[in-house]
Amino acid sequence: MSRREAAKMSAVRTSRQCGVLLLQLLLQLWTCSCEEVEIFSSDKVTRLGWSQSEPKREWSEVLLPVGPVGPVPVLQACGRSLRRSLLSQWLQRGDAHHLLLDLLIAQEAEPSGQLTPLQLHLIDSDAPVRSFRGGGTVLYLNASSPFLGPPPRQLSGYLSRRAGLSLGPVRRRGFQLALSFSGTCVLLTSVRIYYRRCPDLLLHQVSFTGTGAGAEPQAGACVQGAVELAPPLRRCTEEGAWGPQQGGCTCGPGHQTVNHTCQGTHTSALLTAVFIDGNW
Repeated sequence: MSRREAAKMSAVRTSRQCGVLLLQLLLQLWTCSCEEVEIFSSDKVTRLGWSQSEPKREWSEVLLPVGPVGPVPVLQACGRSLRRSLLSQWLQRGDAHHLLLDLLIAQEAEPSGQLTPLQLHLIDSDAPVRSFRGGGTVLYLNASSPFLGPPPRQLSGYLSRRAGLSLGPVRRRGFQLALSFSGTCVLLTSVRIYYRRCPDLLLHQVSFTGTGAGAEPQAGACVQGAVELAPPLRRCTEEGAWGPQQGGCTCGPGHQTVNHTCQGTHTSALLTAVFIDGNW
């Protein structure tokens, strides 16, 4: 290989590395631009109280040490291999439009060698549902490293983390989660329900008020000194990032663009000052 070819290949590698670094930087910036609003966290309560089990007493709640945080509530369905379900308490959705879920899951190995998935349902409702009859958004979850025999007292080595799971949209006043499982044994803990939110935005002479991810398109407002060209609209995507803008505003006569705002020019400011002094 000639020196010229080697130099060319080195330049290509350097260009690719720079591209990767730039992409990572952009991803970090995008990640930091959205906000997360927590609705529920099982690690922040001493008791869950998810008592609507069908059949009765097939789900139970225990306190077990998980990592450095000490004993936390753990939901478990172990024993008979039959279909059993559990309802959470009813939670208000607030400004949420699209829910996300983090949790830790552990499972016992099954004789067939195949793990039965835990089914997780989202129930969108205006009032608490007293019994689970199926339906709603469904997620199927499995642990990565099942344990053998009865549930161990030290679960940390068998817990699989599932983060950023999409529970789906919510439109009513509140919601509940329903768990359904027909395998040998499953344990859940560190259940966190939250949503992403687009922050306040000022861009291209338009300001937008922050809103929950997945909301209807939001109307923007022209900044002071700007005139509307067409009604400005943006949508906050499910990822918590503002989408492209429709419509827009531009600085009016006697104003110029400065950091996405409109500021009066020297002549305009002078005329305004003269008018205020009453010497017009």
